[in-house]
Amino acid sequence: MLLHEVSLTLPWLAGSSLTNTKLRLPKIPLKKIGQGGIPSTYVPGRNTMFLSLAVSLADSLNAETIIIGANALDYSGYPDCRPPFINAFSKVAKEGTRLGANGKK
Repeated sequence: MLLHEVSLTLPWLAGSSLTNTKLRLPKIPLKKIGQGGIPSTYVPGRNTMFLSLAVSLADSLNAETIIIGANALDYSGYPDCRPPFINAFSKVAKEGTRLGANGKK
């Protein structure tokens, strides 16, 4: 297993209560998660960024697989945890990489 540390400064993500300690985290009972729209803990493009970095690293290593650990409870409230997003990103990764371009999809 390889470990790669990446340091990013993304100030535009401060609008999320998950990334900004000045914002209060919501107190939502487990049974209410996913009801009422996108929560204040939404981090814009979080999984898009993580997956993009993972695809870039995988492509540089000629790796054919990446794995995302999106929480099954998350997909109801976070757009980038939903199956349509994961499926669409999978197509992007296949079309935008050396392995994909060489027919290994």
